[in-house]
Amino acid sequence: MEVFKFNVIPTDEFIKRESFRQAVNNCELCGGPREFNYRQLAEHNVLQEESKCTVCAKEHEPTQHRIN
Repeated sequence: MEVFKFNVIPTDEFIKRESFRQAVNNCELCGGPREFNYRQLAEHNVLQEESKCTVCAKEHEPTQHRIN
């Protein structure tokens, strides 16, 4: 017999995590999902994140991320 272990989180914590995920991944103009593209820049260990909304086609400001 197998024993399954579930990690159950409280509803408030789930709502908090889900709202954060939507704030990061969804368009602030229309609330639609964003499509992300990543490019390696000439500078060592730097990625540029470009995103575009799939609903309203708004292009968001590119952001740069330093990776280790």
